Amino acid sequence: MKVQILTTHEKQIEGYDKYFASSDLSQISVDLSDNECSFILASELLSDIPIADYGNTLKILLSKLRMQGELVVGGVELNAFADAVTDSQAEDSYLISVIENCKSMAKVKEICQLIESFGNYKLTWSCNGIRYEIKVQRA
Repeated sequence: MKVQILTTHEKQIEGYDKYFASSDLSQISVDLSDNECSFILASELLSDIPIADYGNTLKILLSKLRMQGELVVGGVELNAFADAVTDSQAEDSYLISVIENCKSMAKVKEICQLIESFGNYKLTWSCNGIRYEIKVQRA
């Protein structure tokens, strides 16, 4: 099963079961069995939930992965955003819209450490501008 967790600004990908970050996260625990998903795409999820919810949300999503299943999760990288603001790397209107639409920003390395603390997962991550994406594979 392939699952996509959407924020309000994303479009659904055909062939994926959809859930909305703002309202359906608790429903994932009910609808999906543990070890059911081969792929979960949540590329903007961590910017759409409070930082205090990261641990619980990631644990739930990781529990839904099959062996060798993948989770792609991302958000706005705090250090990259701060650099963009202080170095004028982006238009003010873009930075303001990011602030208006984000519930949280985090350091990608800290998110990776959090995921690694949950068990045996292989991680790769990348940043593009102010956004990061972490690919997690269940080993």
